[in-house]
Amino acid sequence: MSMRVLAIIVACLAIGFIAGTLYGQSSPTPDAATSGIDLSADVNALKASDAIGDGLASVLQGLIDGQAESASELAEVSASVEEIREALANMAVEQREQDVQLEGEVSAGTTARPRGVDPQALIEAGFTASQADDIVRLADEATYARLQLRYEALREGWNPGQLREAAASLPSIRDSLTQDYGEDAFDRYLYATGQPNRVVVRSTLQGSPAEIAGIRNGDTLYAVDDTRVYANSDLLRIAASGDAGEQIPVTVLRDGERLNLYVPRGPLGLTSRRGFSDPDQE
Repeated sequence: MSMRVLAIIVACLAIGFIAGTLYGQSSPTPDAATSGIDLSADVNALKASDAIGDGLASVLQGLIDGQAESASELAEVSASVEEIREALANMAVEQREQDVQLEGEVSAGTTARPRGVDPQALIEAGFTASQADDIVRLADEATYARLQLRYEALREGWNPGQLREAAASLPSIRDSLTQDYGEDAFDRYLYATGQPNRVVVRSTLQGSPAEIAGIRNGDTLYAVDDTRVYANSDLLRIAASGDAGEQIPVTVLRDGERLNLYVPRGPLGLTSRRGFSDPDQE
C-alpha cells in the first residue's frame, strides 16, 4: 500500500471519528446541504477509486445523510475533505501519466472498442463494406499492440517515460488510415466511432499570436501548417516542428466558412475544448 493511499485512509478514519461524534447529538441542526459544503463529488470519486473503495466512501456519505450540531462543526471536517480531494486529483494525474493513449485509439477507462465502432457504423460514415472490415481490423491490431506494450512495461517495471517513448514507436491508427484511404478517412473514423474530431477555441490570450492573427472564440481549428488537427496534441506537435517563428497558415472554420490566417510557428496562446462534428456537414 502506497503512502498516499495510507494517508487517505487515515484522513477518512479521522472524518469517521468526527462524524460519529456529530451523529451522537440529538438536536436537529443543519446538514451538509445547508452548510454550504458539497461532498457528493467526493463520495463519487471515492467510490470510483479502486485504491480506496466503497467502504471509505460511506464515511463521507454519512456526513451528507447525517446531521451536525452546527454548520461550524461540520465545517471542521472540510479541511480533511479538501486533503482527500487533492490526493484524489494527484492520483488521477499519476494514473493518466501511466495510461498510454495512441492517436485515434481508446481513452483510458473506456471499453476496448470505442462507442459505435463496427462495420455498419463505418459504412454509414462513408466507407465501403470491405473498407469498414479492414478498418475494424486495423483498430483492433493497434489496440492489441498497446495492450501488449503495457504488459511488457508491467513485467519489466518501466517508468511512465519509458512507456511513452516505446508507445511513440508504434504505428497509429491515424497513420494507417491516412496511408491507405487518405487524410479524410481518419476524420470519418473519429466521427463514426463517437470520438471528438475537432478543436474548438474557448478563448485567446491578450497579445498572443492567436489574437493578433484574428482567431476568435468559437472558431474551429481545422488545420495548422496545412496539417489537419483533431486534438491539442496535434497543435503541440506542429508547433515543435519546423523553424521557430516562421509564418505558417492556420485554417479555421467560422460560420460555415474556411478562413486562412497566419501565425508564427510556436504556441498559439489560446485555450480550447474537444468538439464533435459530422465531416459532411462542414
